[in-house]
Amino acid sequence: MAEKDDTESQCPACCTPYDKDRVLTVAAANSERIITEVYSEKKQRSQRAKPKISEEVRKHLSGVRILEHNEYFGQYGKVLKASISCPAGTTSKKTFAGYITYAKEEEAVRCIQATHNYVLEGKTLR
Repeated sequence: MAEKDDTESQCPACCTPYDKDRVLTVAAANSERIITEVYSEKKQRSQRAKPKISEEVRKHLSGVRILEHNEYFGQYGKVLKASISCPAGTTSKKTFAGYITYAKEEEAVRCIQATHNYVLEGKTLR
């Protein structure tokens, strides 16, 4: 309303006059500062969240990907997820558990029936 009436700007709550240009300058400076802070926080979080993958982990991941191929578990159906983990409480690095998730239940049943008690490289699959 002040622009239309050519009167000075007033606070809507207390009707105290104020310099509109000064308020806009301060608000713009605060906005830029806040945007810069938010951007730098996001950048720091993204850098912290991306740990570098060691060579040993890369080899492990390639081993998991191999399980999805047709010569292994992929021959029984579409593999959605494959993971390998070391069960809690075991100290031997030779003991591990593998988990395969198939697209269909029938594929999983077929795999279980074919591989249960199968001996692979001296280890029994269950």
